[in-house]
Amino acid sequence: MKSKVTKSHANKFYAYMQKHKRVRYFSITIGAVIGLLFLINLGRYVKKVIDNHLFKTQDFYFNSDKLTEDIKLFEIGFWDGTTAYNINVQMDSLDNDLKGTNIDISYSITCQAGSGVRCEVSKNQGLIQGSENGNNKDSFSVRIVPTAQFHEGDSAQVTVKAKADEPYSKEIGATFKLNVKYYQISYQIIDKANQPYFDLLITNAARTCTVKQAFTVTSGGNTKTYNVNDTIGSIAYDDLSDENKGKVQCALVTLAFNPNDLRLDMTNTNYLHKIEQHTRNLSDGYTYVDRLKFQVGAESSTIVRFYKMDVTRDYTYPITNNTSVVTFTAE
Repeated sequence: MKSKVTKSHANKFYAYMQKHKRVRYFSITIGAVIGLLFLINLGRYVKKVIDNHLFKTQDFYFNSDKLTEDIKLFEIGFWDGTTAYNINVQMDSLDNDLKGTNIDISYSITCQAGSGVRCEVSKNQGLIQGSENGNNKDSFSVRIVPTAQFHEGDSAQVTVKAKADEPYSKEIGATFKLNVKYYQISYQIIDKANQPYFDLLITNAARTCTVKQAFTVTSGGNTKTYNVNDTIGSIAYDDLSDENKGKVQCALVTLAFNPNDLRLDMTNTNYLHKIEQHTRNLSDGYTYVDRLKFQVGAESSTIVRFYKMDVTRDYTYPITNNTSVVTFTAE
């Protein structure tokens, strides 16, 4: 009974398609387009596999720490929207630490910028020299410069490509997307594997701070009174006493982290001038800081050092890691 029903349905569908020619032609067209797209993608995949096989057969390697054949996307989550962002790109012709291409590889570099930014590369041509000692490396830098006004929530992106010209042709690339999380405030983690500590660099590009409590300053016989909600420039702020700096708000930064993974450098200036902190008791019976709040002055940068419990880790952020081991907030 089941086969009869199925056959009946098939007959009805066939009759319907015979009667409605437009539907039939449309279905055939759609099927052909889908088939063509499948064949195109299959062809690209097969070509990629064959090319990679031929490159390895000829001991040809053209790699990068950031650029890939499928144009990898990197998201930078804490760009301040006002200052240029620099990215260093490493290139090599290595299969592993002991094996590389013995011939020189020349390559060209291009950078395409999206809306609101321009893209600058340190050079348009590169050369990876062939070597038998594994020193088959080259590098270039990318500078992303804002050309428009950005606000919190905005983003900009650039696409960087490197194409091997000789002796074989191969192109790799990456897209870098910069997101404005806190306008005029940014941070990054500078680290490398087998280093006992890393530095978290914070930059406040804002030119002024806001007075939250009135105070008076006397200098050289002159007296100046700052009232609530007055603005104060970076130079004047730097000249204030620690007491008066506490009456002014620039960028209030909070860092939260797990003391099982990281230990804060307690000699750090930001810790010594902290606004508040939070601590946690660990299984070893000791108490450790796991959250710190402090102020970063106008047009200034500061470094907070952390010691790693696992020195083999590389906590570099962004690019190397998509997420930060330290939770960063600013106000």
